[in-house]
Amino acid sequence: MQITFKKEKSLFLRYVKFLNGDKKKSLIVLKKELFYKKTTPKKILEMLAKISKILRIARRSPRNFSTSNSALLSELGLSDSSDNVGVFNGKWNANGPVIESVNPANNKLIAKVKTGNANDYEKCIEAMTRVKRQWALTPAPKRGEVVRRMGEILRQKKKALGRLVSLENGKILTEGEGEVQEAIDICDFAVGLSRTINGQVIPSERPGHAMLGNLKKKKKFFFLVKL
Repeated sequence: MQITFKKEKSLFLRYVKFLNGDKKKSLIVLKKELFYKKTTPKKILEMLAKISKILRIARRSPRNFSTSNSALLSELGLSDSSDNVGVFNGKWNANGPVIESVNPANNKLIAKVKTGNANDYEKCIEAMTRVKRQWALTPAPKRGEVVRRMGEILRQKKKALGRLVSLENGKILTEGEGEVQEAIDICDFAVGLSRTINGQVIPSERPGHAMLGNLKKKKKFFFLVKL
């Protein structure tokens, strides 16, 4: 009995070679499966289907990514040196220790990030406090537009960010991109919420009247209106 489909035979050889790197041995294994064990065509096809699945997963594995991350980091505006700064207070700045991000699949360095110290974070808090009131007074739909643009940037860089997540966490590429998609979905959800901030309508004890509530600055303002 022989496999007449060249594609399936090639796939089987690739799988065995993938496991042990020995083409000669893979041929021996193939012959045993076909002649000595008298494997039926149905079982062979089932086996090849499983092999195909394993190969697809293997191709998405972080250990099979390119060992050079320069192009990926460059696409995201990052560097494979210690030039990456992890603190932003209106401008990127950090004076803390440098930490290394390592691919857990092969223990190879991905990039280095300079972290902040206590003084850097104090400056961040000061910068946020200065604009807090301005941001609070900005209409919710306009704040939603800012979040929408953030989500759009994530969409544009989804594949690159997904690959970086995979490299840093040892996940398959599909899961890495899924992490980014979750952030995109949250942005979309927040944009919708920006146009659904409403007041309250509360029944009144007086016939033909109702209480309309408006929330502002943590205080409730109620107005009695006649219906």
